[in-house]
Amino acid sequence: MADLKDTQFYELKRVEEPNGFSTKFNSKKVKQVLLITGASLTAIIFLVFAITTGLSFTKTKKLTGQNENQKSNTEVSQTLTACEAGADVEFCKNRVTTENAITSGQVRACEGLPSDAYKSCVNLVAFDQKNLDYCKLVDGEGNTECSDHVRLLLATANNDYSACAGIANEDERLSCQNQIAPFFISEGRCSEVGLNETLCEKETLTSIKANGSPYDCGGLPDVDYQSCSDYFATLDSDSDGLNDWREASEFGTDRFVADTDADGYNDGVEVAGGFDPLN
Repeated sequence: MADLKDTQFYELKRVEEPNGFSTKFNSKKVKQVLLITGASLTAIIFLVFAITTGLSFTKTKKLTGQNENQKSNTEVSQTLTACEAGADVEFCKNRVTTENAITSGQVRACEGLPSDAYKSCVNLVAFDQKNLDYCKLVDGEGNTECSDHVRLLLATANNDYSACAGIANEDERLSCQNQIAPFFISEGRCSEVGLNETLCEKETLTSIKANGSPYDCGGLPDVDYQSCSDYFATLDSDSDGLNDWREASEFGTDRFVADTDADGYNDGVEVAGGFDPLN
């Protein structure tokens, strides 16, 4: 081991800079700086990766869409070429082009068709998409006819009776109202849309449910009859084990009295035992 007894040791002192800053090495602060710098670099690297991945995904998605469109266009072109071998080439091409426009939902696909075929194509796409803006591509009377029918489709799809008023053609307007009116009549809501109140005076599904009378279900349209019968099949007003629907339609017992014949046995027990609940 080296002999250190004659070795001189010097005390290291910090040197004060003229501006008052110290040159003393502060390991804690340096560590903090390194940690912050490291975290920042990690965040930057992650951000660059995310952006690169996103751009790559977008590019792939775009290329996929382009490939699908190219495939679709190729199929249409092949079908149009096949039309050349048919007896009525123009009719075939018009049909293929129109079908493609409807399937794609792109009204611009109708472009290039002869005048009448173009109007028909635009109308069909407008109807399929329920898009009034497409109707603007048709001039004059054709515009009105297209708009009227799209308004009818929109109104009936949403049971919007008031929207029928915006239809110019009287026959189309009446058709719109006649298709929607049954909905409000069945709900007993004639006054809401200005329908004659007498149309709503008959029993409706809503009123029958409110009054609790399964006997009235038979007077309803088929679409409401099933809903009415299903409703009463879930009720057992007298808790005798027989639902209201069966008591009314099958046994003729009183659905509000558990023991219709007052013999000491409730209707459900008598039916289960094979006895007549009315005697």
